[in-house]
Amino acid sequence: MYNDSAQVQSNLKVRVFVNLTEVYAAGFTYTNTLAETSGHTTCAVSYSPMQIWNDAQRIYYAEVSWGTFNFPANSFCEVHFRVRLSGWQTVWDGTNDYSYQGLTGAFATTQRLPAYQNSVRVYGVEP
Repeated sequence: MYNDSAQVQSNLKVRVFVNLTEVYAAGFTYTNTLAETSGHTTCAVSYSPMQIWNDAQRIYYAEVSWGTFNFPANSFCEVHFRVRLSGWQTVWDGTNDYSYQGLTGAFATTQRLPAYQNSVRVYGVEP
């Protein structure tokens, strides 16, 4: 998350959208998934349980929340996270996930990780 404004920003969240078609095909559901920190993180965040976006299309999301953390002007917080099955089952295929599209593993800007401030979308595109 990068605050490129001249104002302090707080109450920010990002939604990570996933397609769980292959998870359901293997006999699991969205309740078998979780989001968690994975490696280097420069500030504290919390993760929501997976939420339903479009159950018929198997589209769900988890929120990454910075809570009341204040982002000074032109500051950032780097977060490494993963979404996985709770039992580490290997049926996940991230290539069909909305938020993964266009990412290559290098730092990148994407519209597919929409950001919200006080529950209002302020950046990005939802599926």
